[in-house]
Amino acid sequence: PPPTPSHPQLLNMHYRLTSNMSCALNILQTYGYVYPPLPPALSLPKSTLTREVERWLEEVEIENERKGTGVMVVEQLLRREVTKAWPRATIKMYGSHATGLALATSDVDFFISLPRVRLETSTGDQTKFDADFYQTLLELLEQCRWVTDVVDIRASFRVLKVSTVHGVELDVSFATSGHVGDKSALWVTRTIEDLPQSRPITLVLKRYLHKKNLLSSYTGGVSSYGLFLMVVAFLRSGGGAAGDLGSKLTGFLEFFGRCFDPNRVAIGPRGYFLRGQQAASAFR
Repeated sequence: PPPTPSHPQLLNMHYRLTSNMSCALNILQTYGYVYPPLPPALSLPKSTLTREVERWLEEVEIENERKGTGVMVVEQLLRREVTKAWPRATIKMYGSHATGLALATSDVDFFISLPRVRLETSTGDQTKFDADFYQTLLELLEQCRWVTDVVDIRASFRVLKVSTVHGVELDVSFATSGHVGDKSALWVTRTIEDLPQSRPITLVLKRYLHKKNLLSSYTGGVSSYGLFLMVVAFLRSGGGAAGDLGSKLTGFLEFFGRCFDPNRVAIGPRGYFLRGQQAASAFR
């Protein structure tokens, strides 16, 4: 018989949610019953969906190449303005453009590191700067001809959303003790190397959510990073283990659309865990 799932209570809970057989198979795979891949001689040809996704990915690469020049120009302009105020500052890109998960519509994320920054006492999980560096940068950017708009957003961490005449949108933040942008970018890059199919599945889902105005946690949707965690958890738990790219994409949609219970189960860098338990960090 197959091994007992590590979380039988999760399995029993999801059995009650659906009588759909394919959904039940995805649950079995997700919580411990992983089916081996088909032998090479029995492997099926690519599905129509898989071929369409692959053709679409080629278009994404072309779009990103066209945008690449504008990104480099804007990065140099931003660097020039930042070093006017803080000559020893360093600027680093992170997020989707640093990990290969960017679409032509994706913002470009930068964080600024300043030497010898004086910090205030932490309030909750968010550390505030003693000096208002964000206000200084905001005023600098508002005076730039290449900037069309700057919005100061205070979410889980503060960020300046910058619109430019080059058609490139920026998210600029300052590095604090709680800022893990560079670490998360490194983890995402390594995870994509380990799970190559996580990239195309994530890109397809990002495009769909963007069209539905749901690709932003700030406005009630899901963040790109959160979406990537969902894809990785599904693939690592064996979801669609025997299928091609198209079947794994549809398996993901079916599992999270019909089977997954977000009221009981959460997702972190290490995969699924019951709410109330501590999520393991991927950066330890």
